[in-house]
Amino acid sequence: MRNLLWLGAVLSVLHISTAQTSPCDGQGCYPDIGDLLVGREDRLTATSTCGQKGPENYCIVSHLKDEEKCFICDARDQSTNHNVENVITTFRERLGTWWQSENGVDKVSIRLDLETAFHFTHLIMTFKTFRPAAMIIERSNDYGKTWRVYRYFAYDCNEFYPDMPLFPPREIDEVICDSRYSLIEPSTEGELIYKVLEPSLIPFDDPYSPRIQDLLTITNLRINFTHMHTLGDDLLDNRENIKEKYYYSLYELIVRGNCFCYGHADECRPIDASLERPDLVRRDLFQVNGRCVCRHNTQGLNCNECLPFYHDQPWRPADRGQPNECKRCNCNNHADECHFDAAVYAATDGESGGVCDNCRDNTIGRNCELCRPFFYHHPERDIRDPNVCEACNCEVAGSLNDGMCDGRTDSDLGMIAGQCRCRQYVEGERCDRCKPGYYNLDETNDFGCTPCDCDSLGTLDGSNQCDPTTGQCICKRHTTGRRCDQCAPQTWGLSADSGGCRDCNCDVGGSYNNDCDDSTGQCDCRPHITARQCSIAEAGFFVPFLDHYTFEAEDVYGNENTFRYNQKYAPPMIWTGYGFKMVRANGIIEFIVSGLPASMDYDFVLRYVPYNDVTVDNVKVTIIRPNAGNIPVGSPCDNTKPGDDDWVASLRGHPTSFENLGSHCLEMEYNYAVRFEFPDGMEGINIDSLVLVANYSGISMFHGSIAGAERSREFDELKCQDRAMQLPKQPQNEICAGLVFSMNAILHDGALACDCDPQGSVSSICEKNGGQCVCKPNVMGRKCDKCVPGTFGLGPDGCKPCDCNVEGARSPDVEYCNTETGECTCRNGGITGRQCDQCKVGFYKFPECIPCECNGHAEECNQDTGMCLNCGQHTIGDHCEFCEDGYYGDPRLGSQDQCKPCMCPGGPDSSRQFAQTCSETYDPLTGTNQVLCDCMPQYTGETCNQCAPGHYGNPHAAGGQCIACECNGNVDPSNPGACDASTGECTACLHDTAGPHCEVCRDFYYGNALSKDCRLCACDVAGTEPSQCVGGHCHCDMNTGQCPCLPNMTGRRCESCLPNHYRGSNGEGCIPCNCHETNSLGATCNEYTGQCECKDGFGGLTCGDCADGYWGNPNIACYECDCDPLGSAHVQCDRATGQCPCIEGVGGRYCDRCKRGFTGDIPSCEPCGECFDNWDKIISDLKERTEKAIAHAQAIEETGITGAYEDDFTKIEKTLKEIEDILAKLDEAAEGDNFRDVIDDIRDKLSTQEKRLDKMEKDMEKLRSDDESINDWLEKSEDELNQMREKLDGLKEEKRNISKASPAAAYKQVEDAAQRSENAERAAKAATTEPGSLVKQSEDVRAEVELTFASKLEEFDDKRQQVEADLEDNKAKVEELSLADINRDVCGQATEECDDTCGGAGCEHCGGLGCKGAVTNADEAKARAEKTKEILDGLTADTTDLHIRIQVTKENAKEAKQIAEDARRQADEVESKVKDRNAKIRDLIRQIRQFLTDDRAKPEEIEALAREVLAMTLRADRDEIDSRAKIINDLVNSLPDVDNILDTTQDDLDRANALLAAAEKAKADAAAVAGDARAVSEALEQAENASTLAKAARDKAQINIDLAQQTINDIVGIAAEITDAVDGIDEDVKRLEDRLKAIESKIVDNSVNVENAIQQTAMAMDTAQAAKDALEAEAGLIRSANGKINEKKGQVDRLTKLRKDAEALQETINGNLDKLDELNEKFDEQERELTTKSSELESLLAEVERLYASIVDKEADIRLC
Repeated sequence: MRNLLWLGAVLSVLHISTAQTSPCDGQGCYPDIGDLLVGREDRLTATSTCGQKGPENYCIVSHLKDEEKCFICDARDQSTNHNVENVITTFRERLGTWWQSENGVDKVSIRLDLETAFHFTHLIMTFKTFRPAAMIIERSNDYGKTWRVYRYFAYDCNEFYPDMPLFPPREIDEVICDSRYSLIEPSTEGELIYKVLEPSLIPFDDPYSPRIQDLLTITNLRINFTHMHTLGDDLLDNRENIKEKYYYSLYELIVRGNCFCYGHADECRPIDASLERPDLVRRDLFQVNGRCVCRHNTQGLNCNECLPFYHDQPWRPADRGQPNECKRCNCNNHADECHFDAAVYAATDGESGGVCDNCRDNTIGRNCELCRPFFYHHPERDIRDPNVCEACNCEVAGSLNDGMCDGRTDSDLGMIAGQCRCRQYVEGERCDRCKPGYYNLDETNDFGCTPCDCDSLGTLDGSNQCDPTTGQCICKRHTTGRRCDQCAPQTWGLSADSGGCRDCNCDVGGSYNNDCDDSTGQCDCRPHITARQCSIAEAGFFVPFLDHYTFEAEDVYGNENTFRYNQKYAPPMIWTGYGFKMVRANGIIEFIVSGLPASMDYDFVLRYVPYNDVTVDNVKVTIIRPNAGNIPVGSPCDNTKPGDDDWVASLRGHPTSFENLGSHCLEMEYNYAVRFEFPDGMEGINIDSLVLVANYSGISMFHGSIAGAERSREFDELKCQDRAMQLPKQPQNEICAGLVFSMNAILHDGALACDCDPQGSVSSICEKNGGQCVCKPNVMGRKCDKCVPGTFGLGPDGCKPCDCNVEGARSPDVEYCNTETGECTCRNGGITGRQCDQCKVGFYKFPECIPCECNGHAEECNQDTGMCLNCGQHTIGDHCEFCEDGYYGDPRLGSQDQCKPCMCPGGPDSSRQFAQTCSETYDPLTGTNQVLCDCMPQYTGETCNQCAPGHYGNPHAAGGQCIACECNGNVDPSNPGACDASTGECTACLHDTAGPHCEVCRDFYYGNALSKDCRLCACDVAGTEPSQCVGGHCHCDMNTGQCPCLPNMTGRRCESCLPNHYRGSNGEGCIPCNCHETNSLGATCNEYTGQCECKDGFGGLTCGDCADGYWGNPNIACYECDCDPLGSAHVQCDRATGQCPCIEGVGGRYCDRCKRGFTGDIPSCEPCGECFDNWDKIISDLKERTEKAIAHAQAIEETGITGAYEDDFTKIEKTLKEIEDILAKLDEAAEGDNFRDVIDDIRDKLSTQEKRLDKMEKDMEKLRSDDESINDWLEKSEDELNQMREKLDGLKEEKRNISKASPAAAYKQVEDAAQRSENAERAAKAATTEPGSLVKQSEDVRAEVELTFASKLEEFDDKRQQVEADLEDNKAKVEELSLADINRDVCGQATEECDDTCGGAGCEHCGGLGCKGAVTNADEAKARAEKTKEILDGLTADTTDLHIRIQVTKENAKEAKQIAEDARRQADEVESKVKDRNAKIRDLIRQIRQFLTDDRAKPEEIEALAREVLAMTLRADRDEIDSRAKIINDLVNSLPDVDNILDTTQDDLDRANALLAAAEKAKADAAAVAGDARAVSEALEQAENASTLAKAARDKAQINIDLAQQTINDIVGIAAEITDAVDGIDEDVKRLEDRLKAIESKIVDNSVNVENAIQQTAMAMDTAQAAKDALEAEAGLIRSANGKINEKKGQVDRLTKLRKDAEALQETINGNLDKLDELNEKFDEQERELTTKSSELESLLAEVERLYASIVDKEADIRLC
């Protein structure tokens, strides 16, 4: 059979190679059928193959007669393997190879997985042994996702597959059971044949029907052997000699099929073209490939679709006589793509079904035979012409169908190619213009254009013509809109008038603009303004007058030279408010301005009444701004300069009643103070009010247009503002009234509410202009909210007259009273009453009203006789001078012994009086009087307010009494403290008794209290429960005396431990010794310390550690440290590594040699010096450039040194696996015994050893890294040498380019180049060849590395052997382990079962609350360690924050120091200036004196100079200087506290440093004892305490630093203020000096004519009148001068008198100058003190700097910690 197949294949190849034409031409064609297994060895698998697990015996039943019956199957041996690929047809001996399954395995499968779908036709199997008793053939066509059965095969179908139909099938795809190929015979070379289709049994017509294609198509084929023939043996018998006879064995398997191509291909190629093999003399020639080589214009893996652009016919499979080719589409050269449309194919009766896709050249249609919309077929061009379609040229807006033209010419349809079709109201060849009477050509308009539709009222002559583009009609003058149907802006009322509409004429201020409603003409009014033109305020609202913001002078602050002056209310009035503020010379008044409507410029208008027609000059006006110097940019007032708020004004005399003081900018958000300072020497003036008027130039209606300029002109020319300021008020003209209405409406954005006072006004309606409400009688004010002067009590009927008593009221205020209360101002303090018409209580005899004499015990007396009424404090008498009965003392005024009751204890009228009498006696010992009560027997105390000894009760309560106490004879009755006097509870029990009645033994005692037999418990405090002990004494059982013992304590007193236990810390009881089994000498330990007796070399409390002076793993061995005593800090080495603690400069494991960088003999190791340091720095720099080395090390790390011992570790893991398998079997036998924890413990120890090996490996890697670093340095040195060579080449180039202009420069260049060359040569030699070079060092390091590597490798071998030994020991211990011991150590309870609380191995849980196992301890340790980390992290963050704050404080301290230095410098400058100015002042005084004694001095000059001197005031007066000096003294005196502050800060920082170190230590301790829950807890507590204290120290330090900073800032501020004050004094002195010089320059000889004398006399009279109030001592002199003037004596007498006046003034000046000298002396003294304090401040600042440096150092320490 195999040879026939081979022959057929060869003939097929010869036929293919010799054919001249394709068999597919004009007909269907098909690839040859072949064996699908050929070439697919890797896709054929079996679930069972003999010899896969090693050599396997098998026997052949049919060889009973042969000598050799049994053989070996070994899959690894080429000669004895029987793998599944042996079943594939080859050219070898047919029976020489086969596939064979394992012995005795019934269910075996062979599976073929194809790379793509194939047609499967039939299958042939040739067996080496018996054929299977039952088997199944299955298929999959989805790559093995789902499987379906082809056919069942069985020796007995009814037995194996009872529900399956039997052969033959009735349907082509019916699944049946076939028994023909399952017989026992033959025993070898039996065949099984299966055909997918059997036409002889079931004929079929359509081979491409879905049912047949589904049967034929496969991607996977599976043959399942389910039962084998056993020849009567029972396979349940597990004997090997039985199983060796039975297995499946197959010589050959042929799976026939081909790639299916639907009749469109006669050959196939591999799916992957790269696998295609063109040679013919290869076995691959016979492989059935899966990709069709398609014909008939088809494509695809199975030729299952048409080629692109071949879709004019539907794709169909080919028949033998019909190729059913795919046909090319016809697209008239306008498309390269098409698709098949079944509907089109049906419509053409099968002639054509192709539809062109993506037609080009603006064509459309099934064959691209039409022009697409908006294009037309050019009549002169062929349909295949690329330019056959041209674009329409229609205006889209005016054309129908969006500008589409006729696509072709068709006379029947009236179509002309390219013709546009216009809309109804459109015309033109392109439909591009509107017809007359229409406009707006618009594509969204269905008609194309819109009718004009002009309004006949608004158009000229009623025309309906409009612009064809915009549609705008021809409008009248005041109409607008496209249709002329709207009034133009600012007009209204469309009509047939010639203009069309009328002007709005809106009020410029009452409305927002000049726009109005086009129908009603209503303007857009501001709030609360009405009328069509917005010219009237609404009812209940008003528009203010210009003087609306009036601030009355009589209500504001004034100094002692100002007086309030009320005026009788009698219109018309020349004042506003209640009256005036009378101001005299040197008077000051201050207005508070608030509530302004806008931020802008305001005119300051002062209303006043002058005394005469004299102008008051030099009135200083000051605006005090709350935001002075800080006006924000963008504010209307941002251009205001500080000097703008101070100016000098003049107030004109009669008949002027107001003065405009100028315009100044104010902001509405602030309140301002406006101060007026009046000059010395003026006669006086009555100030009425300050009016703020918004400056009209800042209001929009007065500018920006011609109309605005006209309004501004009218406002100025008509003097509208001046008219409004005049008093009494005059009615304004109509123009001004309109302008004022408009500007105030703008200013207030509408009208203001009347807000009439409901009590004082007749109604809530006020005047619409000005807002004056209609007031009731005696009521005034705009709101009618004030009573007129002389009335009070605003109410429903207005105000009532004051009617003050003439005798009792003070003159001149007798006509006036408080407007709220009506209180008159009484003449003296004893008069009272609203009208001042009676004496006050406590006074008598009106109107004198003298005080009553009642010794302070009565508030009133008879107003006629003075007899006291209602004496109090238990006194009697006409003047309350005696005590009542039952009281004692002296009640007279001035006596210290007033009447007091006998308090024994409640007093005479109390129910608690326990004494009949009391007496006052003098006590000579104390020198005072004592009051003694005569107590009843059961009471005691000075006031009988206590129970006597042995009694109790509540004598303080009403009806309370004292009775005897009950204490069972256990108290002393005479003892005052025997029992509680209030409750009777016994408090001084004797005989060690206690209780409310001494009925029990007291605490810490036991026995019978009633028989006085109580004994001390005497518990051992260390062994007793701490909660039962207080102060060294403990409670015990009150009857037996047994003390409550701690765990593991015993005895009545709890005085001893159980065996093998020792005393723990307080509260713990006794703790098990837990001595180490192998490292200790026994199980007992010291009873108090718990110290076990250890073997040599071991130490620790339980001998579980190495002893002091030893190191190592106590579980393995401990080694002596052997530290060199000369080089070690102490003898204890590191317990883990054995490294000794070396002193400075010493190194080595044993500290026995000088470390790197030091030289000499230990312990005297000295640093190598700067040379070594420099080279060491170079080497350190080289280490930083080791990224390549690190990458290389990481590559090594992936394999590591341990890779050499990978086999050993594999063996260890294999051994562990075997142990686990054994334990698993033990688990099954022991019903729950679990030893996996033991295995985990072994694995943990193994992991520990692996980590140690890893550490050794890392040490080796570090050595390798160092070596590679040296190599890198050598490479760098070579690079540097190359650079030097390049520099040498550069020098040569420089030599060639030497400047020819300067031979000297050229020589210098040559000399420098030679020097550089020599230096480079020396450096190169030093770096490479000389002794000590890095090259030499590299060789030394390499040798050291090799030596260290060898030692480390040896150490590694030792460790590995140690690990193996440990593993063997652990294996031996596994058998000894007890589950109870494991549960005790791990879960906390020694039990073989699951404990309810602590669980156990294999239970639902392990460990828990109260359990002391490793699990619980580990959980607690982990939680506490995490908490410790959180606290330390927070502490780190706080420390960082403190560092930042200290940095900020440092900057602040530097700034403060600089400020202080500036203040000191300024103080020095001030001191110099003051000294200089003092000298100038003294010189000035001398000049003044000389000037006054000079005969040439004119009287008016003398007077002017005198006035100027008298008017001079220091910027900082005496009080202010003293005050500021005191502030400086206080601040400077407080500065020594800075030392304490900084000392405290330093202490706090030191403490913080220590605490942080403690916290770090606690953190290290926590990490070191992570396995001990108790140690972790203690470490956590230490960390928390350290953190808390550190935070407190940090906060305190910050507070102290801030306090010091604030103190420094205060000093700097005060120093600046003093500097300003001194500068002001300097300015005053300079100004006076300039004035004196000016006077001196004007001195001329005096004229003696009479007129000059008279003028001088008149001026002197004015001077005397002005000085009258201030200088009373000179009154006689002034009267004498006035008399002389009145008598008009001769010129000589008048001059003499004038001289005397001048001398008197000189004396006054001298006195003032003396005061000025005193002030200067005081100032000098303060300056000297300031200098002293400045020096102290300088030293303090130096101390601050020193302490700050200390703080910085401490902060650095804290940060490092």
